[in-house]
Amino acid sequence: MPHLAYHYVARPGNTCVGPTSAQLVHLPNPITPGWPQLYAAQASIGVYPAGWAALEMTWRLSSLRLSSAPATLSPSPVIQQADPTEKGQLSYHIGTAAGIATGLFALAPGMGARFFPMFFTRAVTNGANFNFANLQRPDVLFFSVTLPGAGGPPAPMVNNIVVWECKGHANNAGQAPLVPALNQALALTAMTQLSGGGALAAPMAPVSYVASQIDVFFGNYRLQIIDPDKPGKNAQSIPMKSMNDFLKTFYDPFIEIISGAEKKKTKTFSKRRFVMVEIIPKIWFGLDEKIFKCIQKNEDDMSQEVGNILKEPYSNASPESFWITDNGLVTVLEKGWDIPG
Repeated sequence: MPHLAYHYVARPGNTCVGPTSAQLVHLPNPITPGWPQLYAAQASIGVYPAGWAALEMTWRLSSLRLSSAPATLSPSPVIQQADPTEKGQLSYHIGTAAGIATGLFALAPGMGARFFPMFFTRAVTNGANFNFANLQRPDVLFFSVTLPGAGGPPAPMVNNIVVWECKGHANNAGQAPLVPALNQALALTAMTQLSGGGALAAPMAPVSYVASQIDVFFGNYRLQIIDPDKPGKNAQSIPMKSMNDFLKTFYDPFIEIISGAEKKKTKTFSKRRFVMVEIIPKIWFGLDEKIFKCIQKNEDDMSQEVGNILKEPYSNASPESFWITDNGLVTVLEKGWDIPG
């Protein structure tokens, strides 16, 4: 299991309100996200315009694979010899994977809720509206939602959003200060419409603003994180159709990837069946088979049905070989995946 040096950076004064999050402040150094967990984080987000989902997924996972040496989280020979532009791209991909994976396992979305991570660009492209303090834009949003049938209220709920700005710098330690990255996250002041086009009853302010970056410290990658807040309670009920549209926005690219693959297989993990495709050699991606079928049917009770499917939590019994996210995505690394060539 890879070891990733971790450092929580104390926020400068008066950057935002609210107490810090103990989960991020008190994580151990190093942290030990498994490779499947990192790949699952990278696979769970993206722009994914229709018709391009498989190519973009291949690009994102290939970039993560190229950025790090197999045994430890350290720059690969490829990134060490890359020109600055290529180095920046590859380090950004490992930065997003590490940051998102850390957020998903360290921040709690709330009782009965789960996080749906989405790139800001993808959220806006698919109907989300936001208010901003300036022209800066963040990277990633974690939408905390509660689905009917998943142990929560009978109506779907949007609980909160977390804003996360990811950076990657493989040239040297601390190349990019985290405060400018934090300011980029702080620029988003409220969400007024959910991805998929569902309007909110009132603007919803983010409950947490986080900035993180990967840099290189004593020859290995290090993750630094600054300025989390403690999630508050500002949930809003939304119409079933709005949640259905949100779920379609989130899952449709994964449906496209699996449906368009020439070869797919069904495998059981955590006593649940998943439809799987090989994205790059020996790295497989899949979706809970029941969710796969449910989203394709696109019926009026989609949110209820998905909530019923997700009500029983997934178990990551073998985190060094596979990782299942709370929303039913699985990433599987076959034995020998990390041997170059």
